[in-house]
Amino acid sequence: MVLHLLGKKSWNVYNKDNIDRVRRDEAAAQAREEEAKRRMDQEDAARRIAILRNEVPPPLTAPSSPPGENAAARPSRYGHDGRDRKRRRLRGEDDTDRDMRLAREDAALGEAAREKLSHIEGKRHEDNVALTDHAGHIQLFAAPNERTLLADSRNAEAEAEKAKKAREYEDQYTMRFSNAAGCKQSPSSAPCWTKLKKKNDGGRESVDANVITEREARVWAALKASHLTTITETK
Repeated sequence: MVLHLLGKKSWNVYNKDNIDRVRRDEAAAQAREEEAKRRMDQEDAARRIAILRNEVPPPLTAPSSPPGENAAARPSRYGHDGRDRKRRRLRGEDDTDRDMRLAREDAALGEAAREKLSHIEGKRHEDNVALTDHAGHIQLFAAPNERTLLADSRNAEAEAEKAKKAREYEDQYTMRFSNAAGCKQSPSSAPCWTKLKKKNDGGRESVDANVITEREARVWAALKASHLTTITETK
């Protein structure tokens, strides 16, 4: 074939008419996508407004097939002879047995669909919280559930007790800077030497307090003696 005749063939993909047809198809497909997106945005906005108004949201519309799509391209449940391929008879059963079997299958499918829809409706009813309370005041946040708060408080107490036991277990083999004074204590508590003098049951001060008192007495006596000596020398 002569190459200069190739561009004039109708089946040539680089033909001017074919290129224009492809561009028109692409533009039409883009317009359909934009229209479907706009319609979806409108439906979403309508559903949000209905939910905010505490109303039943409108159902979603099924996406429509594009007008250029051929019905033969979609999969069909019917065979070439026009009969339903799912309604075939099994080995050893007649038409009555087949119809009864199919009726039981359809009933089971319908029951499963009803249970699924009821579950979805129940969950949707739980999610749709009223915007007004019993007095008619608008509340943006739902009131907390007492059972949930009680469970959270119990969990907090259990976690605190668990952390305390873990710290006690770690104190058996762990050395902390707060324990450098020789007494185990929490970091927020005051050191041992800053505590006030305590008396025992007999009303007598402890041995450490007595030692500190005698030491202070000796220091004061030494200071007093040195002060008197200085005064005598000056005279």
